[in-house]
Amino acid sequence: MPHVVADIGEAGVIARVREAVSRAWPNAPHVRIGLGDDAAVLEMDGACAVATDSLVEGVHFRREWVSAQAVGSKLAARNFADIVAMGARPRALLLALAMPADTTLEWLDGFINGVVAETMRAGAVLVGGDTSVAPFVMASATAIGDACGTSVTRAGARAGDVVAVSGLCGAAASGLALLSAGLSEPASAIAAYGSPRPDYSLALRAADTANSMIDCSDGLVNDLGHIARASGCDLRLRAAAIPRSDAAVQAASVLGRTSDEWVLTGGEDHIFLATFPRAAQVPEGFTVIGDAVPGPGQVWIDDQVWAGVAGYQHFADTPRT
Repeated sequence: MPHVVADIGEAGVIARVREAVSRAWPNAPHVRIGLGDDAAVLEMDGACAVATDSLVEGVHFRREWVSAQAVGSKLAARNFADIVAMGARPRALLLALAMPADTTLEWLDGFINGVVAETMRAGAVLVGGDTSVAPFVMASATAIGDACGTSVTRAGARAGDVVAVSGLCGAAASGLALLSAGLSEPASAIAAYGSPRPDYSLALRAADTANSMIDCSDGLVNDLGHIARASGCDLRLRAAAIPRSDAAVQAASVLGRTSDEWVLTGGEDHIFLATFPRAAQVPEGFTVIGDAVPGPGQVWIDDQVWAGVAGYQHFADTPRT
């Protein structure tokens, strides 16, 4: 009875992915050629948006902290969040998975199920990918979206816009802080870190009226800084208006800390930050937290330019885990 991927080999791993895909999408009309060939062939209406992202064991997650299904779900979610942040509708996902030969089949199946479930939730199809052996788990995905409408970029904010956020801030970072301290409660914070659930439909509705938008993956101040610099204007935020997660507040109480750091600079919430021409154009589900004003591309918190660490920086910071 096989128990690890070494027992079934690459062909067996691919077969498990193919079986999961066949169950989830027995007939995807926009997939002309799917899994099983050198490349997938999709029926696209015109322009497409493409984004890629990865999860590395020991950097983005620890297997003892989160389930395999959560890792797979999170990988798909962070890719689709980038697609919809530009106003593109998810259509397909490509998956590359490298892992040790002694990875259990239980872990592999959980991971595949997580990828499939989140891909279905986004309205897309898993159409192919690659597998390899590695000393630890390294997974990357490439999302493809229908970008036939006007693309929403980071460079579209204009002085006079309102700044808004699509959800509650700080939950994922507070979950990481709890896990780092050896704690597992509150469960809502752990879940936010382990398995974020971006609101794809809300982002797509926002794209109809937003001047700029970005997926909040590396911290609210950091990601709004991308919009400010790309657009050539300052973003002035009102600290009291920023909606903070109850989970972050509870975690702060447990750890004897303030939730401010997680709310302003904690990453991986995968909510959406956007600017709109007028408050009346902000869709329900977003909260207005500030305004865009003339300036060189800085982020302000109340009356001060943010001068602290804005969020996680690869290569400069220690691993998140």
